[in-house]
Amino acid sequence: CFSSGQNRSVFEMQYQSKIILKLEWEAKILKIVTPVLAEVALVYSDNFGLILENGNVIILKLLEACEEEALFVQASFQKSQFQSNPFVDVVFSPFDKNQAAFMDCVGNWCMVHLKHTGSILKLPLLPNACGSIFDPEELDSVWRKVIWTKEHDKLLLFDETKIVSTSLNGNTDLLQLSENKTWSRIHDVVRVGDYIVILTTMEIQILHMNGSGLLSKAFSWKHYFDHQQSLELSTVICGDGNLFVGIHARNTSVLFLYQFRVTRNEPIKVSQLPIYVEFGKPLECFEMISGDLSPYFTEGRKGSSLHTAAVGVVFKLQDESKLCYMELDFN
Repeated sequence: CFSSGQNRSVFEMQYQSKIILKLEWEAKILKIVTPVLAEVALVYSDNFGLILENGNVIILKLLEACEEEALFVQASFQKSQFQSNPFVDVVFSPFDKNQAAFMDCVGNWCMVHLKHTGSILKLPLLPNACGSIFDPEELDSVWRKVIWTKEHDKLLLFDETKIVSTSLNGNTDLLQLSENKTWSRIHDVVRVGDYIVILTTMEIQILHMNGSGLLSKAFSWKHYFDHQQSLELSTVICGDGNLFVGIHARNTSVLFLYQFRVTRNEPIKVSQLPIYVEFGKPLECFEMISGDLSPYFTEGRKGSSLHTAAVGVVFKLQDESKLCYMELDFN
């Protein structure tokens, strides 16, 4: 799924290069949040989140999808329903498919219940499930991020310089990335399994998350991207213990790829030097994927097969209307 249209206000969902859902809103779509994998059942939820330029959030609940069309219900959560600041991130609970956490541009967060009855979806606020990491020194940036931990009642909250672990009972814990806020700032964060991968202006940091959701620094790798570049991150971990990291500087045609070995009870290691893929046209969006998805992309671009575990990237180029898939070979 991706945004399209002249104003990027159209949401499209494709299956085998065929559009099965197409919806348009009054504002540009800034971010699409995809379904999350359930911690216990190990199945994906059916919820999508769209963050609009006007600061509101659209929730789509997929009821049924086939090769021809997708059936859904939708609801809008207005920023005026909570603090009136534009929302910038949404995360769905991996423990309860009917819960989501929203975060606004100054660090306020709240919990929302997805109440689905028939053809109606409502989004009431959960009482006493809210908080803030507001920092007056961070108002120049609207980047904020919320991630669910391995505990059903614990969240990780991010701004550009710190991580705050918070539980729904109000307990908080601060992890400062650097004593000097100007030395290193966060570009992007992704959770993958038991790890949190953080892309900062200086390095790739890998944090380990234990069963209680507590974080510990496990590894860091210095990169040499320009500090002024806007970077985005995608990661995937394969069953053979390889963690793959993709980094893209927005509005460029190059994707940089890193491979780390993350076997249990051993220090994290760099499997090999980074490689890069040149797409010829600027990337609009991308996602690292574990497993061979080429059967789902009738016109996808495919490379060589891996000898151990297939890993690939789903991507869309600027000014193109279709998603593509490329299988990657790190050998």
